[in-house]
Amino acid sequence: MPLHLGATATWKKEHFLKVEDLAHGIRPDLCIAQMEIHKEVVEQMIETAGKVGIDFCLNAAPAKPITSRTYRYITHLLVDESEAAVMSGRDLNEVNKDSCPFICQKFLDQGVKNVVITLGAKRGILCNCNSPWSLPSVQSQGYR
Repeated sequence: MPLHLGATATWKKEHFLKVEDLAHGIRPDLCIAQMEIHKEVVEQMIETAGKVGIDFCLNAAPAKPITSRTYRYITHLLVDESEAAVMSGRDLNEVNKDSCPFICQKFLDQGVKNVVITLGAKRGILCNCNSPWSLPSVQSQGYR
């Protein structure tokens, strides 16, 4: 976890070629990243973790398509409607509760183990190799 705002802007893919690079010399059980980091760096982190069997959770915000070979190393992919559209090559108006299982299947076919697509107040969809589940939205009082 970076300690300084903007610290990830200086990261290069060469900084994450070995598993020891992912967590300051410690082998992590899980790596988590967002696409706010340069795409090439995130892809390298995903591949480095995946090649040694470390689970990887990618919160694909802000969405950028990633190289197809990288998906097979993602354990958990989290996207909202617009991110699902960008990453699956669809128009935003094509992403809805009816199309989400098909979008999830596209990611599963590329090797992702679990996919969550959030649809705001409308609900969310969780898919893995077993089946899709529709998740009800939860009303919150917001942060206080």
